[in-house]
Amino acid sequence: MLKTTIQQKKEQRFKNMAVLLAKYLRMDISGDFDTWPEPTKTLFLSMRYIDIVTPLMIHDRRYNKMSYKQISIKYGVAKTTIYTIIKNSVQQMERS
Repeated sequence: MLKTTIQQKKEQRFKNMAVLLAKYLRMDISGDFDTWPEPTKTLFLSMRYIDIVTPLMIHDRRYNKMSYKQISIKYGVAKTTIYTIIKNSVQQMERS
């Protein structure tokens, strides 16, 4: 059975964000997701989408000064979720 367009878009967004996270983490990976070594792809595929985009959203909020709405549009995550993630990250930093 063919994948629906929505599923294809979600898969592509996941792969694009995985590439962004790899770049953010300065991993020595080039090219798009499909050309990555199998162990690396397996690692990223074992992660949830929100786990992949969380460090990217925190970075965009803190250093790029993006609004919650901008982050929501960029990553396709609800503003309330982003707010909670950012709030929790700040609380963790304050405890450290």
